[in-house]
Amino acid sequence: MTDSEQLQRLFISRSPLVAVQTFEEDYVLGLVRELALELRSELWIWSATDGLHEGLLSGATPIPDTEKPGAALYTLAHDRRAQGIYVFLDLAGHLRDERTLRCLREAVEKLGKNGSQIILIDQSDSLPPVVAATAAKFIPSLPDAKEIQDILKTTLRQFNEQRRIEVHLSHEDLQTVIRNLQGLTRRQARQIILDIVCVDCRFDASDINRLLAEKRKAIASDGVLITSKSPSIWPRSAASLISKTGSPSGRIR
Repeated sequence: MTDSEQLQRLFISRSPLVAVQTFEEDYVLGLVRELALELRSELWIWSATDGLHEGLLSGATPIPDTEKPGAALYTLAHDRRAQGIYVFLDLAGHLRDERTLRCLREAVEKLGKNGSQIILIDQSDSLPPVVAATAAKFIPSLPDAKEIQDILKTTLRQFNEQRRIEVHLSHEDLQTVIRNLQGLTRRQARQIILDIVCVDCRFDASDINRLLAEKRKAIASDGVLITSKSPSIWPRSAASLISKTGSPSGRIR
């Protein structure tokens, strides 16, 4: 089951509160936006800097005086009647305040009655026990070989738009690169690729050892477990993976 399917199942089952602990906020927000569009549901997003605002409109004006989490949750509990998805970013730390905690519990109860859902996206797993006990948990998966392949291709092409680079990998080297990037989050994989290619504007077999070293550091820093599995399907050539033209030279066009 894909991440999108798991998230949709939580919404369809009417779980009024979903907790997501992740370092990949943008990825999860992307999934939530796709879900809201598919279900034709309202989407509202709260952050301490932007307050409560529509989540499907770029630059949407926030509801006045909702920068404080307690005020935003009070608004949901008492003034919002439309069914929707309400995302709160980095709320866990604010729940040490008893008033904010009470506002969350009331908002979950009242919004749950009309089929709405509150989604908490936090980088730390520090929810109060009373919240953790009632929240459905959504754990984003790590990218598989195909997604790693897409991340590698997209990251190198975007870098090439700013500064021309060359890529020289044999079929076996390419398999090794993708296999060794598995077990990382999307953000970690993307950053390691950029850190490597920016050194000399090249990406080749000589970078594999450094890739492994960077992976170990990333895992030690972020605490992500290695779950690498040998991929079963690989692109026919490194050039077709990275070059828009599929040129056998390995140079990005």
